[in-house]
This record gives sequence, C-alpha cells and structure tokens, in this order.
Amino acid sequence: KSGKPRERAKWGGSKSGQWSLDQAGRVDSLLNSFGYGNMPWEKAHSLLHLQNVGEQELKRMSWSLILTVCLESCEYEAASLKRKAEKAAEKECEPNNSEMGGVLASGATPKGAVQTPSKSETFRK
Repeated sequence: KSGKPRERAKWGGSKSGQWSLDQAGRVDSLLNSFGYGNMPWEKAHSLLHLQNVGEQELKRMSWSLILTVCLESCEYEAASLKRKAEKAAEKECEPNNSEMGGVLASGATPKGAVQTPSKSETFRK
C-alpha cells in the first residue's frame, strides 16, 4: 500500500487523466504516422483535437502507448523463443531410429569392423 491511487484498468471517465479509447486511438495513429517527438507537441495537440487533455498528458499517453507496445513485443518474443526451446528439447529427447542401431546402439562403442560373409562363403558350408 504505497498511498498512490491505483491506475484504472478500463477506458473512459470524466476526470483528467482518464482517456477514452477513441482518444488513445488517435494518439496511436499520430505515433504511427509521425513517430515520437518528430513534430512540436503544440502542433500534435492541435491535430488531435483532444478536449480536457494538456500537452503533458499527451506526452504521458504517448510514452504509455510506446512502452506498452515494447512490453507486448518483448512478451511475444520471449514466448516464441520459449516455444522454440521446448520444441528443440522435445526433439532432442525423441529417439532417432533412422540412425544405425537406434537408441540401443547409441551408447555402444564399436570394437572393430564387423565382417559379413560373402554369398559364396555362405553357400560353401
């Protein structure tokens, strides 16, 4: 209990700092079009037509959206790498019967070349 007010998990509200989903979408479009800080904040604010939102709140929401995208991207990348590692571990544990001798021969060490009798030798006996 830090004494700070908890951040709202839902969009909307009439208090300052409570953004509508539409407002956040407009900021997202602006960031996708122009990037962060590539135009003066006054101009960005006037383009977005945001009521009850100052430039500082616009900067805060811009950073929030950017950091959220980074977090989601990293989570996706980590999950993808985890799946690949698990798949590789499963594949490593599976017996590979295509090799000569399969699993039973994997620990065997050959002592010498195995000689098989030729067809003519087997018929002589």
